[in-house]
Amino acid sequence: NIEWEVEKIPDAQVPPLAIQTLVENAVNHGVLKRPDGGKVCIRIIEQRQSIEVSIIDDGVGISEEKLNRLLTHPIEGQQGIGLLNTNKRLRQQYGHGLVITSTPDVGTTITFTIPTDRKAPI
Repeated sequence: NIEWEVEKIPDAQVPPLAIQTLVENAVNHGVLKRPDGGKVCIRIIEQRQSIEVSIIDDGVGISEEKLNRLLTHPIEGQQGIGLLNTNKRLRQQYGHGLVITSTPDVGTTITFTIPTDRKAPI
């Protein structure tokens, strides 16, 4: 199941490839690993001086050990390049990358922000 929580934000251009990569990861590594599937929420909201994009799933979650390495090293035996590349592009474009929080057996939230004065797509 997909849930959308998207505010109408004038003239905002959210990096589409970033969102696609994060949703694919949430589906493939989160909700599809549950016997009954789950939900992925795509949330885009305007903050004081930025646009916040979050991909939230109620999948299997990520262990703390794996979470600590996720944005710094590819995971052996898995591709793991999508998150690394997305994080790198966001850091280059906006000066900061992905923020990932997760609890095993509860789910994962991946968030990035785009300053409102730099809304160009990646």
